[in-house]
Amino acid sequence: MPGVRGRLGGGTAAGAGSLRVRRTSGAAGGGVRKRLRYLRSDTVMVPVGGGEEVYLWSLPACCREAVKDAIRGGSGRLAELRCGCGRRWRVASSLDELVLERFETLEKSMA
Repeated sequence: MPGVRGRLGGGTAAGAGSLRVRRTSGAAGGGVRKRLRYLRSDTVMVPVGGGEEVYLWSLPACCREAVKDAIRGGSGRLAELRCGCGRRWRVASSLDELVLERFETLEKSMA
């Protein structure tokens, strides 16, 4: 439906370009959900070795899942994202706190 957004306009429940991340706590990863939120779609990724910048929501599905998995698990900051498909990505820029907590950005690593 033109001019109407969200569920009424036939959009997805998560919104265009949003990625949901669930953080859990508890023993063996089966704890209570700590928080549920969406990753900001304005995060820009760039392939390692050069290439065009790509918005997070336009990455291949397997690479989006790898971003979510990297944010959910582990501690420490990563210089790059490695996907199971063999692609490697760097975060060019982001305003998302979860992304910035987990990944180094190109601006910081070049300084």
